[in-house]
Amino acid sequence: RRVHGVRPSQLNNSNRVDVKFSLQLTQIVQIDEKNEVMTTSVWPTHRWYDTKLSWIPDNFNNITQIRLPSQIVWLPDIVLYNNVDGNFTVSYYCNIVLYNTGLIEWIPPQTCKTSCRIDVRNFPYDSQRCNMTFVSLSYSNESLQLIAESEIAYMEESSFYENSEWTIEGIPAYTHSKKLPFRNYYYDHITFEFRIKRKPLYYTINFIIPIFIMSLMAVIAFYLPTDSGEKVALCMNTLLSNIMMMLILVKNVVPSTSDGVPLICQYLLFTTVLISSTLTVTVVVINLHHRTKSTHQMPYWVRRLFIEILPPYLCMNKQRSSDYIMNNGIILPFNDDNVVIENTNVIVSDRLLLMNTACTSCNGDGIMCDGNNGGYHVALSKAAEGVQYIVQQTELRAADKIDNEDWKRVAMCMDRILLLVFTMVCIAGTTAVFLQSPNFADSLRNGNFQ
Repeated sequence: RRVHGVRPSQLNNSNRVDVKFSLQLTQIVQIDEKNEVMTTSVWPTHRWYDTKLSWIPDNFNNITQIRLPSQIVWLPDIVLYNNVDGNFTVSYYCNIVLYNTGLIEWIPPQTCKTSCRIDVRNFPYDSQRCNMTFVSLSYSNESLQLIAESEIAYMEESSFYENSEWTIEGIPAYTHSKKLPFRNYYYDHITFEFRIKRKPLYYTINFIIPIFIMSLMAVIAFYLPTDSGEKVALCMNTLLSNIMMMLILVKNVVPSTSDGVPLICQYLLFTTVLISSTLTVTVVVINLHHRTKSTHQMPYWVRRLFIEILPPYLCMNKQRSSDYIMNNGIILPFNDDNVVIENTNVIVSDRLLLMNTACTSCNGDGIMCDGNNGGYHVALSKAAEGVQYIVQQTELRAADKIDNEDWKRVAMCMDRILLLVFTMVCIAGTTAVFLQSPNFADSLRNGNFQ
């Protein structure tokens, strides 16, 4: 007579029952990085012998196997030890398959939620190791020996559904024994290690590339003319967009852990510092652009370095000494439309016009002559004084304009230098950050980011 719920044995209850255990994976449903939970759909297979349930097929019309409800036979209480939903029982008790040799096969379908410690350091070019550990809670290894039927978990191509975000590199199985809490006996454990690799295409297209473009936009601010008045606005908008992207990642994607800084967060921090630095030096360049002779005196080394030495190396036209010419004491810009007056009869001096002909009296036009001094035209003398004043003011304004243009040229040269420097820093920093991940280097080498 078979008693339900009694552990089977060949001779007496002291004998150990060997349960062969294997796992067939049908799908990785989801990996919740935020809560560090892996959800999988599996078919655990249990095989063990119960000699009291064997029969001779010849005595029963050569029947070699039958199916029975699982509730009427003894079942090994093998449960998922590291589940997170608190439900250790099987959700659906399917029928068992009983063979004439006494072999019992039980394959209950199960959806498992297991804790999975997420290593975020290489996110999103990361690989993870998530374990599923099965153990018998009631029987120690003296009463029940848990044996891994295979060294890896099964994945049949016909019944396996591939995850859109993760690829499986392997699922090896390990058997070990250890004590459970508050118990003095050793219990057999079978651990399946899920070695999975993330498909980074989604994060590359939607996060990495936009962040890189935003950093380049901030660098392009150095190419924008200062007189446009949009340099600071461009840097500020780019900085705010970068901060908004970081908040979205931290809130919705990256796990709340202090064990490491995700790769994408390192890149966001790098671009934030880069854009902030761009904004700072842009303000300095604008300050240089708007300097005047009345507020700042340009040092000789600045003029020598930024106006004479560096422009040819930065693909800029070097300012020539003939950019401004002197025309009878008046500074004029040099271009093709200017006509240089070789000589004039007007000499700006205390004695503006020397009259070769002396006069001794007033003529009919009211012109006063001074015969003792050789004859000076009084009206022309007053006009000459006005012309002399205009010439002096024009010279001063032209000199101030030259100094102002020099400051603008220094600012333009600084913009060109900073454009080259920050572009190289942006590219080098991006490469250095992502080359920390072995998966990124492999994807870059193979040209496959899917």
